[in-house]
Amino acid sequence: MTYGPGVQAWYSGPYPPPGAREGFWAMVGRTAARWTVAAGCFGFTLGFALALPFIIVAAFIAAASDGGGGEDVVYGKPDAPGKLLSIPVTGIILGEELEPAGFFSLPGVVYGYEVREKLRKAAEDKDLAGVVLELETPGGTIFGARAIAQGIREYRETTGKPVVAFVAGLSASGGMYAMAPADLIIADYGSLIGSIGVTMGAIEYWDGLFATEGGFFGGGVTTRDGIVFQPITAGRSKDVGAPYRPLTEQEKRELQRGVDNEYAEFVRHVAAARNIPEATVREVIGAMVYDNRTSEELGLIDGTGDRFEAYERAASLAGLEKGKYRVVRESGGGGFFPGLFGRLGLGGNGREAAPAGPVRVCFPANAILAYYGDPVALCARGWGARGWR
Repeated sequence: MTYGPGVQAWYSGPYPPPGAREGFWAMVGRTAARWTVAAGCFGFTLGFALALPFIIVAAFIAAASDGGGGEDVVYGKPDAPGKLLSIPVTGIILGEELEPAGFFSLPGVVYGYEVREKLRKAAEDKDLAGVVLELETPGGTIFGARAIAQGIREYRETTGKPVVAFVAGLSASGGMYAMAPADLIIADYGSLIGSIGVTMGAIEYWDGLFATEGGFFGGGVTTRDGIVFQPITAGRSKDVGAPYRPLTEQEKRELQRGVDNEYAEFVRHVAAARNIPEATVREVIGAMVYDNRTSEELGLIDGTGDRFEAYERAASLAGLEKGKYRVVRESGGGGFFPGLFGRLGLGGNGREAAPAGPVRVCFPANAILAYYGDPVALCARGWGARGWR
C-alpha cells in the first residue's frame, strides 16, 4: 500500500518488528505482562492517593482527641490514688510560637510560656499532688527560661504543693535559670549543671579582606589576618573553649552593659532561689558546668538519683505513700509527627519522641542568651537528641 507525502503508516520501524521472530503469541504475552505491571503500579498509586485523605483525617481526629486533656501514666499503677504531673523541658528553650505550628511544630525545642501555661493548668487540677519538671536542656533565651521559673513560683504560691526538678543529663544556663525556684533539684548520674552566665552571639569581622569567592559549589572569603569572632560574655569562663571582631571601645561598652545587666539579674535569681550568696555565685561558681558531686557541694542541686528516685522524692514531699501514686504526662501534643509516633510507641519509655535530626536555631548576633555552648555552632550544626551534632 502506498501513502502520499507527509502521511505516515501505522508502523514505520524495522521489519520484521522486534520480537516477531519469537512468534505472535510471545509478543502478545510480553505486551500483556507490561500492561499488567503498569496497571498494578497505577492502581496502587491511585489507591494510596484516594486513601491518604482518610488517613490524615483519622490522624487529625486522634490527635485532637488526645490533645484534649488526655494523659499517659509513665510511672506507677494506673489506678493509684495519688497523682503527680511530669512536664518535660527538653531541648533549646525559646519563648513561644508566634503562630502555633499545629501538626508540624518544630521538635527539639521547648517554649517557656507553654510550660508556664501547663503549670497554670496544673494548679487548677485538684487531683494533682505536685509536679516534676524533667529537664534536658542547654538553655536558650532568657525570657523563655524566666517564664518557666515564674511558672514554678506561681504554682507553688497558688497551691502550696511541691515542684521537683529532675535533670536528665544536662541543665545548663537557661535550664539552671528555669529550675532554680523548684523545691528540690535531683540530677541523674553523670549530669552537667550550672553555666550561670549570659552571652551575646559573636560578631564576625573579616580582618583585611582582599578577595571573595562565589559559585554554585563553593564560596568564601580570603583575608590577610583571618576572620575574628568577638564574644560579649559575663561570668567567669563562660566562653571557655570558644574560637572567639574588634569593636570600638564605645560599642563594646554598650553591648557589655546589656550583658552585665542580664547577668546581674541571673545571679540574683539563682542566689535567692538556691540560698547561695551572690558573691559565691560570681566568684566561685562562675559560668562553668559541674558534675553532680560538685554541683551539690556548691548548692546548685540537692542530690543525685535516677528518674524513679526523683519521683519518689517528689511523692514524699507531696505526702503520698510509696506505691500509692502514679506519675502522669499529658498525652499527644508536640505536633503531628511526634504525637503520632508517640501513639505508635516510637517515642520510647514514655519520653517524648526525639527529633529525627539536628535542630538548628539561629539567633541574631546581638541577642543576649542564657545558653550553654556556642550559638554560632548551634546555627551551623544544631542540637539533637544526643546533644551536639
